Amino acid sequence: FRYTSIGLLMRATADGHEAAVVSGINVNVMNRLAWAIGCILAAIGGLFLGQLQIVSTELEAIGLLALPAVVIGGMQSIPGAIIGGLLVGLIEQLSASYISPKSSDIIIYALLLLILMVRPWGLFGQRELGRV
Repeated sequence: FRYTSIGLLMRATADGHEAAVVSGINVNVMNRLAWAIGCILAAIGGLFLGQLQIVSTELEAIGLLALPAVVIGGMQSIPGAIIGGLLVGLIEQLSASYISPKSSDIIIYALLLLILMVRPWGLFGQRELGRV
């Protein structure tokens, strides 16, 4: 997203739709490309998860842990989301082994609430100031 021309075009499109159109960026192509990359990465993640775990109705717990991971790391920061995911995994395993297995979700969501109260933009996110 930072060093390739397509990544810069995608960031410009995400930052301001009208400004990207005025600059000559084909916004429809960038939106389609972003959706295609997201779908491909989700498919690859599903393939890896399918190799580790048998598909069952208990897989929603993994999906419900993705939201705290992204919000804790920061919505605008991809490395922050990765670090947030690692932090959520570490806290889940430590709380399951030291406290109780059922308390891990409660502790993760309590940490999410604490982060949202202290830094609403996440650990690695950037504060956006706007004038009205």
